[in-house]
Order: sequence, then C-alpha cells, then structure tokens
Amino acid sequence: MKPLEIYLRELRDIRSTGAAVEGTASYSVLANLLTEFGKQLKQEVRCIIGLQDLGAEFPDGGRG
Repeated sequence: MKPLEIYLRELRDIRSTGAAVEGTASYSVLANLLTEFGKQLKQEVRCIIGLQDLGAEFPDGGRG
C-alpha cells in the first residue's frame, strides 16, 4: 500500500472512532506520511511532531 493510501485509511479509522480530539489526533499519522516522503529525498528527512520551544513558542512539527 502506498504512503498516501495508508495516511487516508488511518485518518478514516481515527475519525470513525468518534473519540479523537479535533485537530491533533491526526498529527502522528501526518508525521508518518511526511517521514515516508522524506525517505525518498537525497538527504533523508524525518518529520517530528511536537518540537521543543526554541523561542517562537511550540511549533507543530519540523524535520529532524
């Protein structure tokens, strides 16, 4: 299964529970998708959700 297909399936599964927090429940699924795409780059990139505060408050995500 392709990364985008996995992402969409997991989003559907999370939403279908009715227990997810709107807006943040899909962060880990998004990180997995972006990391999969990052593996295909010349210099591999990994998405990290919930980075530490480096002076501009807490960013939602970034690369590692």
